[in-house]
Amino acid sequence: MKTRSQHLKKLAVNSFFSSLSELSMGLLFLLFIIAARILGDTQFGVFSFALAYVSIFGIISDCGLRYLYITMVSRDPSLKSKYFENILSLQIFLSLICLAFIYISINLFEKTDEAKTVIYFLAGAEVIRSLKFFFRFVFRTSERFKLESLTVSLERLALLIVGATLLSLGFGVVPLAATFLFVRIVDFLITLLFVKTILPLRLGFDLSFWPTLLKQGMPFALTGLVMLILLRIDTVMISLIKNDTEVGWYNAGYKLIEAAAFFPAILVNSLLPSISSLHGKTAEISMLYQRAMRYILLIAIPLSIIAFILAEPIIIFVFGSEYHQTVIVFKILLLSLSFAFIYHVGSTVLSGIGQQKMALYIACAVLLLNIILNAALIPNKGYVGAAIATMVSEFVFCLLYGGFLFSLGYKISWFKLALKPLIATSTISFLILLFPAHLGVTIFFAILGYFGMMTLLSYWDEEEILFIKKISSSLKEYF
Repeated sequence: MKTRSQHLKKLAVNSFFSSLSELSMGLLFLLFIIAARILGDTQFGVFSFALAYVSIFGIISDCGLRYLYITMVSRDPSLKSKYFENILSLQIFLSLICLAFIYISINLFEKTDEAKTVIYFLAGAEVIRSLKFFFRFVFRTSERFKLESLTVSLERLALLIVGATLLSLGFGVVPLAATFLFVRIVDFLITLLFVKTILPLRLGFDLSFWPTLLKQGMPFALTGLVMLILLRIDTVMISLIKNDTEVGWYNAGYKLIEAAAFFPAILVNSLLPSISSLHGKTAEISMLYQRAMRYILLIAIPLSIIAFILAEPIIIFVFGSEYHQTVIVFKILLLSLSFAFIYHVGSTVLSGIGQQKMALYIACAVLLLNIILNAALIPNKGYVGAAIATMVSEFVFCLLYGGFLFSLGYKISWFKLALKPLIATSTISFLILLFPAHLGVTIFFAILGYFGMMTLLSYWDEEEILFIKKISSSLKEYF
Protein backbone atom coordinates (compact mmCIF):
# COMPACT_ATOMS: atom_id res chain seq x y z
CA MET A 1 0.00 0.00 0.00
CA LYS A 2 1.32 3.42 -0.93
CA THR A 3 2.09 5.89 1.86
CA ARG A 4 1.03 9.51 1.95
CA SER A 5 4.52 10.57 0.90
CA GLN A 6 4.42 8.20 -2.08
CA HIS A 7 1.07 9.57 -3.24
CA LEU A 8 2.35 13.13 -2.96
CA LYS A 9 5.55 12.17 -4.78
CA LYS A 10 3.53 10.56 -7.58
CA LEU A 11 1.31 13.65 -7.80
CA ALA A 12 4.28 16.00 -8.03
CA VAL A 13 6.15 13.97 -10.67
CA ASN A 14 3.01 13.71 -12.78
CA SER A 15 2.35 17.40 -12.23
CA PHE A 16 5.83 18.28 -13.43
CA PHE A 17 5.42 16.58 -16.79
CA SER A 18 1.82 17.70 -17.05
CA SER A 19 3.07 21.24 -16.50
CA LEU A 20 5.25 20.97 -19.59
CA SER A 21 2.16 20.17 -21.66
CA GLU A 22 0.15 23.00 -20.16
CA LEU A 23 3.01 25.48 -20.41
CA SER A 24 3.11 24.78 -24.13
CA MET A 25 -0.27 26.53 -24.22
CA GLY A 26 1.93 29.60 -24.20
CA LEU A 27 2.77 28.78 -27.81
CA LEU A 28 -0.91 28.90 -28.79
CA PHE A 29 -1.35 32.00 -26.69
CA LEU A 30 1.48 33.66 -28.62
CA LEU A 31 -0.20 32.66 -31.89
CA PHE A 32 -3.47 34.23 -30.71
CA ILE A 33 -1.63 37.44 -29.81
CA ILE A 34 -0.06 37.57 -33.27
CA ALA A 35 -3.45 36.85 -34.86
CA ALA A 36 -5.15 39.56 -32.80
CA ARG A 37 -2.54 42.15 -33.76
CA ILE A 38 -2.37 41.28 -37.49
CA LEU A 39 -6.01 40.41 -38.19
CA GLY A 40 -7.48 43.28 -36.20
CA ASP A 41 -10.38 43.19 -33.76
CA THR A 42 -13.13 42.26 -36.26
CA GLN A 43 -11.31 39.42 -38.06
CA PHE A 44 -9.98 38.16 -34.74
CA GLY A 45 -13.58 38.20 -33.56
CA VAL A 46 -14.57 35.98 -36.51
CA PHE A 47 -11.81 33.52 -35.61
CA SER A 48 -12.73 33.56 -31.90
CA PHE A 49 -16.41 32.97 -32.68
CA ALA A 50 -15.55 30.01 -34.92
CA LEU A 51 -13.35 28.44 -32.24
CA ALA A 52 -16.06 28.85 -29.62
CA TYR A 53 -18.79 27.51 -31.91
CA VAL A 54 -17.03 24.29 -32.94
CA SER A 55 -15.79 23.60 -29.41
CA ILE A 56 -19.37 23.49 -28.11
CA PHE A 57 -20.24 20.79 -30.65
CA GLY A 58 -16.92 19.04 -30.08
CA ILE A 59 -18.29 17.29 -27.00
CA ILE A 60 -20.39 15.13 -29.36
CA SER A 61 -17.24 13.45 -30.67
CA ASP A 62 -16.11 12.63 -27.14
CA CYS A 63 -19.27 12.02 -25.07
CA GLY A 64 -17.19 11.86 -21.89
CA LEU A 65 -15.43 8.70 -23.10
CA ARG A 66 -11.89 9.88 -22.35
CA TYR A 67 -12.81 10.67 -18.74
CA LEU A 68 -14.57 7.32 -18.50
CA TYR A 69 -11.42 5.60 -19.78
CA ILE A 70 -9.10 7.20 -17.24
CA THR A 71 -11.53 6.62 -14.36
CA MET A 72 -12.26 2.95 -15.12
CA VAL A 73 -8.73 1.94 -16.12
CA SER A 74 -7.18 3.68 -13.09
CA ARG A 75 -9.40 1.48 -10.91
CA ASP A 76 -8.97 -1.73 -12.94
CA PRO A 77 -6.02 -1.83 -15.40
CA SER A 78 -7.25 -5.13 -16.86
CA LEU A 79 -9.99 -3.16 -18.67
CA LYS A 80 -7.43 -1.16 -20.67
CA SER A 81 -7.60 -2.97 -24.02
CA LYS A 82 -11.37 -3.47 -24.07
CA TYR A 83 -12.12 0.16 -23.28
CA PHE A 84 -9.41 1.53 -25.60
CA GLU A 85 -10.50 -0.40 -28.70
CA ASN A 86 -14.20 0.27 -28.34
CA ILE A 87 -13.87 3.90 -27.29
CA LEU A 88 -11.60 4.61 -30.27
CA SER A 89 -14.11 3.12 -32.71
CA LEU A 90 -17.05 4.85 -31.06
CA GLN A 91 -15.26 8.21 -31.10
CA ILE A 92 -14.59 7.95 -34.83
CA PHE A 93 -18.29 7.29 -35.43
CA LEU A 94 -19.32 10.16 -33.15
CA SER A 95 -16.87 12.50 -34.90
CA LEU A 96 -18.78 12.09 -38.16
CA ILE A 97 -22.02 12.97 -36.38
CA CYS A 98 -20.32 16.01 -34.85
CA LEU A 99 -19.22 17.31 -38.26
CA ALA A 100 -22.73 16.89 -39.64
CA PHE A 101 -24.26 18.85 -36.74
CA ILE A 102 -21.80 21.70 -37.18
CA TYR A 103 -22.42 21.95 -40.93
CA ILE A 104 -26.20 21.90 -40.61
CA SER A 105 -26.46 24.26 -37.64
CA ILE A 106 -24.12 27.03 -38.86
CA ASN A 107 -26.12 27.31 -42.07
CA LEU A 108 -29.16 28.24 -40.00
CA PHE A 109 -27.49 31.55 -39.08
CA GLU A 110 -26.76 34.57 -41.26
CA LYS A 111 -22.98 34.32 -41.30
CA THR A 112 -20.66 35.36 -44.13
CA ASP A 113 -19.17 32.75 -46.44
CA GLU A 114 -15.76 33.56 -44.98
CA ALA A 115 -16.97 32.88 -41.43
CA LYS A 116 -18.55 29.59 -42.52
CA THR A 117 -15.35 28.49 -44.26
CA VAL A 118 -13.37 29.22 -41.10
CA ILE A 119 -15.85 27.12 -39.12
CA TYR A 120 -15.60 24.19 -41.55
CA PHE A 121 -11.80 24.06 -41.25
CA LEU A 122 -11.88 24.41 -37.47
CA ALA A 123 -14.62 21.75 -37.21
CA GLY A 124 -12.29 19.23 -38.82
CA ALA A 125 -9.48 20.35 -36.52
CA GLU A 126 -11.79 19.98 -33.51
CA VAL A 127 -12.69 16.32 -34.12
CA ILE A 128 -9.01 15.49 -34.69
CA ARG A 129 -8.18 17.29 -31.45
CA SER A 130 -10.83 15.25 -29.63
CA LEU A 131 -9.32 11.97 -30.84
CA LYS A 132 -5.85 13.21 -29.88
CA PHE A 133 -7.18 14.15 -26.45
CA PHE A 134 -8.30 10.56 -25.91
CA PHE A 135 -4.76 9.41 -26.67
CA ARG A 136 -3.46 11.95 -24.16
CA PHE A 137 -5.63 10.30 -21.51
CA VAL A 138 -4.19 6.93 -22.55
CA PHE A 139 -0.73 8.36 -21.88
CA ARG A 140 -1.83 9.69 -18.49
CA THR A 141 -3.41 6.41 -17.40
CA SER A 142 -0.18 4.62 -18.29
CA GLU A 143 1.74 7.41 -16.51
CA ARG A 144 3.58 8.24 -19.74
CA PHE A 145 3.42 11.96 -19.11
CA LYS A 146 6.63 12.53 -21.06
CA LEU A 147 4.99 11.23 -24.24
CA GLU A 148 1.98 13.46 -23.73
CA SER A 149 4.22 16.45 -23.13
CA LEU A 150 6.24 15.74 -26.27
CA THR A 151 3.30 15.30 -28.66
CA VAL A 152 1.34 18.26 -27.30
CA SER A 153 4.32 20.61 -27.35
CA LEU A 154 5.30 19.66 -30.91
CA GLU A 155 1.75 20.19 -32.16
CA ARG A 156 1.50 23.64 -30.62
CA LEU A 157 4.96 24.62 -31.81
CA ALA A 158 4.00 23.64 -35.37
CA LEU A 159 0.77 25.65 -35.13
CA LEU A 160 2.71 28.68 -33.96
CA ILE A 161 5.38 28.46 -36.66
CA VAL A 162 3.03 27.78 -39.59
CA GLY A 163 0.25 30.09 -38.41
CA ALA A 164 2.54 33.03 -37.60
CA THR A 165 4.37 32.61 -40.91
CA LEU A 166 1.15 32.72 -42.93
CA LEU A 167 -0.13 35.74 -41.02
CA SER A 168 3.15 37.62 -41.45
CA LEU A 169 3.01 36.93 -45.20
CA GLY A 170 -0.38 38.62 -45.41
CA PHE A 171 -2.68 35.61 -45.41
CA GLY A 172 -5.95 36.05 -43.56
CA VAL A 173 -8.25 34.23 -41.21
CA VAL A 174 -9.19 31.37 -43.58
CA PRO A 175 -5.59 30.14 -44.13
CA LEU A 176 -5.06 30.41 -40.37
CA ALA A 177 -8.05 28.13 -39.77
CA ALA A 178 -6.79 25.69 -42.42
CA THR A 179 -3.46 25.56 -40.59
CA PHE A 180 -5.19 24.12 -37.51
CA LEU A 181 -6.71 21.30 -39.55
CA PHE A 182 -3.61 20.23 -41.47
CA VAL A 183 -1.17 20.51 -38.55
CA ARG A 184 -3.47 18.44 -36.34
CA ILE A 185 -3.83 15.74 -38.99
CA VAL A 186 -0.04 15.34 -39.17
CA ASP A 187 0.25 15.46 -35.38
CA PHE A 188 -2.47 12.83 -35.00
CA LEU A 189 -0.61 10.41 -37.28
CA ILE A 190 2.60 10.92 -35.29
CA THR A 191 0.76 10.39 -32.00
CA LEU A 192 -0.54 7.05 -33.29
CA LEU A 193 3.05 5.80 -33.44
CA PHE A 194 3.57 6.60 -29.76
CA VAL A 195 0.26 5.02 -28.75
CA LYS A 196 1.41 1.78 -30.41
CA THR A 197 4.18 1.55 -27.79
CA ILE A 198 1.48 1.25 -25.10
CA LEU A 199 -1.41 -0.61 -26.73
CA PRO A 200 -2.07 -2.39 -30.03
CA LEU A 201 -3.91 -0.08 -32.42
CA ARG A 202 -7.07 -2.11 -32.92
CA LEU A 203 -10.64 -0.99 -33.42
CA GLY A 204 -13.29 -2.64 -31.29
CA PHE A 205 -16.78 -3.27 -32.59
CA ASP A 206 -18.48 -4.82 -29.58
CA LEU A 207 -21.74 -3.07 -30.44
CA SER A 208 -23.47 -4.50 -27.39
CA PHE A 209 -20.84 -2.72 -25.26
CA TRP A 210 -21.24 0.67 -26.94
CA PRO A 211 -24.53 1.56 -25.19
CA THR A 212 -22.82 0.76 -21.88
CA LEU A 213 -19.94 3.08 -22.77
CA LEU A 214 -22.31 5.87 -23.72
CA LYS A 215 -24.34 5.38 -20.55
CA GLN A 216 -21.24 5.34 -18.33
CA GLY A 217 -19.72 8.30 -20.13
CA MET A 218 -22.89 10.37 -20.22
CA PRO A 219 -22.40 12.09 -16.82
CA PHE A 220 -18.89 13.10 -17.92
CA ALA A 221 -20.21 14.16 -21.34
CA LEU A 222 -23.06 16.24 -20.01
CA THR A 223 -20.81 17.88 -17.43
CA GLY A 224 -18.24 18.56 -20.14
CA LEU A 225 -20.91 19.95 -22.45
CA VAL A 226 -22.24 22.24 -19.77
CA MET A 227 -18.72 23.42 -18.92
CA LEU A 228 -17.94 24.06 -22.59
CA ILE A 229 -21.14 26.01 -23.07
CA LEU A 230 -20.31 28.02 -19.97
CA LEU A 231 -16.88 28.81 -21.38
CA ARG A 232 -18.03 29.62 -24.93
CA ILE A 233 -21.66 30.69 -24.84
CA ASP A 234 -20.72 34.28 -24.05
CA THR A 235 -18.61 34.53 -27.22
CA VAL A 236 -21.37 33.00 -29.34
CA MET A 237 -24.05 35.27 -27.84
CA ILE A 238 -21.95 38.42 -28.29
CA SER A 239 -21.46 37.51 -31.96
CA LEU A 240 -25.15 36.80 -32.55
CA ILE A 241 -26.54 39.72 -30.50
CA LYS A 242 -23.84 42.35 -31.08
CA ASN A 243 -20.98 41.98 -33.59
CA ASP A 244 -17.61 40.31 -34.20
CA THR A 245 -15.67 43.45 -33.19
CA GLU A 246 -16.97 43.15 -29.63
CA VAL A 247 -16.15 39.43 -29.79
CA GLY A 248 -12.57 40.43 -30.57
CA TRP A 249 -12.37 42.85 -27.63
CA TYR A 250 -13.89 40.30 -25.25
CA ASN A 251 -11.74 37.39 -26.34
CA ALA A 252 -8.51 39.36 -26.11
CA GLY A 253 -9.06 39.62 -22.36
CA TYR A 254 -10.50 36.13 -22.10
CA LYS A 255 -7.44 34.58 -23.79
CA LEU A 256 -5.23 36.08 -21.09
CA ILE A 257 -7.40 34.46 -18.43
CA GLU A 258 -7.30 31.15 -20.29
CA ALA A 259 -3.51 31.39 -20.42
CA ALA A 260 -3.45 31.73 -16.64
CA ALA A 261 -5.60 28.59 -16.32
CA PHE A 262 -2.61 26.38 -17.09
CA PHE A 263 -1.88 26.12 -13.36
CA PRO A 264 -5.15 24.49 -12.23
CA ALA A 265 -4.98 22.37 -15.40
CA ILE A 266 -1.64 20.97 -14.23
CA LEU A 267 -3.14 19.89 -10.92
CA VAL A 268 -6.37 18.63 -12.48
CA ASN A 269 -4.51 16.48 -15.02
CA SER A 270 -2.51 14.68 -12.34
CA LEU A 271 -5.16 14.77 -9.61
CA LEU A 272 -7.91 12.76 -11.33
CA PRO A 273 -5.93 9.49 -11.76
CA SER A 274 -4.65 9.75 -8.17
CA ILE A 275 -8.10 10.34 -6.68
CA SER A 276 -9.70 7.64 -8.84
CA SER A 277 -7.10 5.13 -7.64
CA LEU A 278 -7.93 6.08 -4.02
CA HIS A 279 -11.66 5.41 -4.51
CA GLY A 280 -13.35 5.14 -1.10
CA LYS A 281 -10.33 6.35 0.91
CA THR A 282 -11.75 9.61 2.24
CA ALA A 283 -8.79 10.58 4.43
CA GLU A 284 -6.23 10.25 1.66
CA ILE A 285 -8.44 12.05 -0.86
CA SER A 286 -8.99 14.86 1.65
CA MET A 287 -5.23 15.18 2.00
CA LEU A 288 -4.78 15.55 -1.76
CA TYR A 289 -7.71 17.99 -1.98
CA GLN A 290 -6.28 20.16 0.80
CA ARG A 291 -2.81 20.13 -0.74
CA ALA A 292 -4.16 21.01 -4.19
CA MET A 293 -6.12 23.97 -2.81
CA ARG A 294 -3.03 25.15 -0.93
CA TYR A 295 -1.14 25.48 -4.20
CA ILE A 296 -4.14 26.91 -6.06
CA LEU A 297 -4.48 29.79 -3.59
CA LEU A 298 -0.71 30.29 -3.53
CA ILE A 299 -0.87 31.25 -7.21
CA ALA A 300 -4.43 32.51 -7.74
CA ILE A 301 -4.42 35.22 -5.07
CA PRO A 302 -1.34 37.17 -6.23
CA LEU A 303 -2.08 36.56 -9.90
CA SER A 304 -5.59 38.01 -9.77
CA ILE A 305 -4.80 41.01 -7.55
CA ILE A 306 -1.48 42.10 -9.06
CA ALA A 307 -2.71 41.60 -12.64
CA PHE A 308 -5.78 43.71 -11.77
CA ILE A 309 -3.51 46.58 -10.75
CA LEU A 310 -1.45 46.23 -13.94
CA ALA A 311 -4.40 45.47 -16.26
CA GLU A 312 -4.12 48.46 -18.59
CA PRO A 313 -0.36 48.26 -19.32
CA ILE A 314 -0.67 44.47 -19.77
CA ILE A 315 -3.42 44.78 -22.40
CA ILE A 316 -1.70 47.59 -24.30
CA PHE A 317 1.64 45.76 -24.25
CA VAL A 318 0.20 42.42 -25.39
CA PHE A 319 -2.47 43.43 -27.91
CA GLY A 320 -1.81 47.08 -28.73
CA SER A 321 -3.85 50.27 -28.32
CA GLU A 322 -6.57 48.95 -30.68
CA TYR A 323 -7.72 46.72 -27.82
CA HIS A 324 -7.97 49.43 -25.14
CA GLN A 325 -11.66 48.51 -24.72
CA THR A 326 -10.49 45.10 -23.46
CA VAL A 327 -9.08 46.54 -20.21
CA ILE A 328 -12.43 46.67 -18.39
CA VAL A 329 -13.25 43.09 -19.42
CA PHE A 330 -9.84 41.89 -18.28
CA LYS A 331 -10.32 43.50 -14.86
CA ILE A 332 -13.76 41.97 -14.37
CA LEU A 333 -12.55 38.50 -15.37
CA LEU A 334 -9.56 38.82 -13.03
CA LEU A 335 -11.99 39.26 -10.13
CA SER A 336 -13.31 35.78 -10.88
CA LEU A 337 -9.94 34.12 -11.51
CA SER A 338 -9.55 32.65 -8.01
CA PHE A 339 -13.10 31.27 -8.16
CA ALA A 340 -12.36 29.61 -11.50
CA PHE A 341 -9.17 28.02 -10.14
CA ILE A 342 -11.00 26.67 -7.11
CA TYR A 343 -14.00 25.19 -8.91
CA HIS A 344 -11.75 23.38 -11.43
CA VAL A 345 -10.21 21.43 -8.55
CA GLY A 346 -13.60 20.90 -6.89
CA SER A 347 -15.06 19.51 -10.11
CA THR A 348 -12.15 17.09 -10.47
CA VAL A 349 -12.52 15.83 -6.91
CA LEU A 350 -16.25 15.23 -7.43
CA SER A 351 -15.55 13.23 -10.61
CA GLY A 352 -12.79 11.25 -8.93
CA ILE A 353 -15.01 10.16 -6.01
CA GLY A 354 -17.86 9.09 -8.29
CA GLN A 355 -20.08 12.16 -7.85
CA GLN A 356 -20.32 12.96 -11.56
CA LYS A 357 -24.10 13.37 -11.37
CA MET A 358 -23.88 15.98 -8.64
CA ALA A 359 -21.17 17.79 -10.60
CA LEU A 360 -23.57 17.77 -13.54
CA TYR A 361 -26.51 19.11 -11.51
CA ILE A 362 -24.37 21.96 -10.20
CA ALA A 363 -23.02 22.73 -13.67
CA CYS A 364 -26.54 22.78 -15.16
CA ALA A 365 -27.77 25.17 -12.49
CA VAL A 366 -24.86 27.54 -13.10
CA LEU A 367 -25.29 27.26 -16.89
CA LEU A 368 -28.93 28.30 -16.61
CA LEU A 369 -27.89 31.24 -14.46
CA ASN A 370 -25.15 32.19 -16.94
CA ILE A 371 -27.45 32.12 -19.97
CA ILE A 372 -30.06 34.23 -18.16
CA LEU A 373 -27.41 36.76 -17.13
CA ASN A 374 -25.92 36.90 -20.64
CA ALA A 375 -29.34 37.35 -22.23
CA ALA A 376 -30.14 40.15 -19.80
CA LEU A 377 -26.80 41.97 -19.88
CA ILE A 378 -25.37 41.60 -23.42
CA PRO A 379 -28.12 43.56 -25.28
CA ASN A 380 -27.43 46.69 -23.18
CA LYS A 381 -23.87 46.27 -21.90
CA GLY A 382 -22.42 44.14 -24.70
CA TYR A 383 -19.13 42.39 -24.03
CA VAL A 384 -18.84 44.02 -20.57
CA GLY A 385 -22.14 42.40 -19.61
CA ALA A 386 -20.78 39.02 -20.70
CA ALA A 387 -17.78 39.50 -18.41
CA ILE A 388 -20.06 40.33 -15.47
CA ALA A 389 -22.13 37.20 -16.17
CA THR A 390 -18.96 35.10 -16.17
CA MET A 391 -17.77 36.56 -12.86
CA VAL A 392 -21.08 35.91 -11.09
CA SER A 393 -21.37 32.38 -12.52
CA GLU A 394 -17.89 31.34 -11.42
CA PHE A 395 -18.51 32.66 -7.91
CA VAL A 396 -21.70 30.58 -7.67
CA PHE A 397 -19.82 27.56 -9.07
CA CYS A 398 -17.23 27.92 -6.34
CA LEU A 399 -19.85 28.12 -3.60
CA LEU A 400 -21.82 25.10 -4.80
CA TYR A 401 -18.86 22.79 -5.41
CA GLY A 402 -17.18 23.76 -2.16
CA GLY A 403 -20.39 23.45 -0.18
CA PHE A 404 -21.22 19.99 -1.48
CA LEU A 405 -17.71 18.66 -0.87
CA PHE A 406 -17.88 20.11 2.64
CA SER A 407 -21.13 18.21 3.24
CA LEU A 408 -19.33 14.99 2.24
CA GLY A 409 -16.58 15.58 4.78
CA TYR A 410 -13.97 17.07 2.46
CA LYS A 411 -13.19 20.21 4.42
CA ILE A 412 -10.78 23.01 3.55
CA SER A 413 -9.18 25.43 6.04
CA TRP A 414 -9.76 28.41 3.76
CA PHE A 415 -8.64 31.13 6.17
CA LYS A 416 -5.45 29.31 7.06
CA LEU A 417 -4.61 28.58 3.42
CA ALA A 418 -5.34 32.12 2.19
CA LEU A 419 -3.95 34.27 5.02
CA LYS A 420 -0.24 34.30 4.16
CA PRO A 421 -0.76 34.66 0.38
CA LEU A 422 -3.07 37.62 1.10
CA ILE A 423 -0.50 39.26 3.40
CA ALA A 424 2.30 38.83 0.86
CA THR A 425 0.13 39.98 -2.05
CA SER A 426 -1.10 43.06 -0.19
CA THR A 427 2.48 44.06 0.61
CA ILE A 428 3.67 43.64 -2.98
CA SER A 429 0.59 45.43 -4.37
CA PHE A 430 1.23 48.42 -2.09
CA LEU A 431 4.84 48.62 -3.30
CA ILE A 432 3.72 48.43 -6.95
CA LEU A 433 1.37 51.39 -6.44
CA LEU A 434 4.01 53.30 -4.46
CA PHE A 435 6.86 52.77 -6.93
CA PRO A 436 5.50 52.57 -10.51
CA ALA A 437 7.99 51.21 -13.04
CA HIS A 438 8.24 49.55 -16.46
CA LEU A 439 5.81 46.62 -16.78
CA GLY A 440 8.52 43.98 -17.22
CA VAL A 441 10.54 45.29 -14.27
CA THR A 442 7.43 45.46 -12.10
CA ILE A 443 6.38 41.89 -12.88
CA PHE A 444 9.90 40.53 -12.33
CA PHE A 445 10.29 42.12 -8.90
CA ALA A 446 6.69 41.32 -7.97
CA ILE A 447 7.36 37.60 -8.49
CA LEU A 448 10.64 37.72 -6.57
CA GLY A 449 9.10 39.80 -3.82
CA TYR A 450 6.04 37.60 -3.44
CA PHE A 451 7.90 34.33 -3.06
CA GLY A 452 10.47 36.06 -0.87
CA MET A 453 7.66 37.26 1.39
CA MET A 454 6.15 33.79 1.50
CA THR A 455 9.51 32.42 2.63
CA LEU A 456 9.80 35.10 5.33
CA LEU A 457 6.29 34.20 6.47
CA SER A 458 7.44 30.55 6.84
CA TYR A 459 4.86 29.36 4.33
CA TRP A 460 6.78 26.26 3.24
CA ASP A 461 6.42 23.39 5.71
CA GLU A 462 9.16 20.85 6.41
CA GLU A 463 7.39 18.17 4.41
CA GLU A 464 7.32 20.42 1.34
CA ILE A 465 10.99 21.34 1.62
CA LEU A 466 11.98 17.69 1.99
CA PHE A 467 9.52 16.73 -0.71
CA ILE A 468 10.97 19.21 -3.23
CA LYS A 469 14.42 17.75 -2.65
CA LYS A 470 13.12 14.21 -3.18
CA ILE A 471 11.26 15.18 -6.34
CA SER A 472 14.31 16.93 -7.75
CA SER A 473 16.26 13.71 -7.47
CA SER A 474 13.34 11.55 -8.62
CA LEU A 475 12.82 13.59 -11.79
CA LYS A 476 16.32 12.72 -12.93
CA GLU A 477 15.12 9.14 -13.41
CA TYR A 478 12.57 10.31 -16.01
CA PHE A 479 14.99 12.18 -18.27
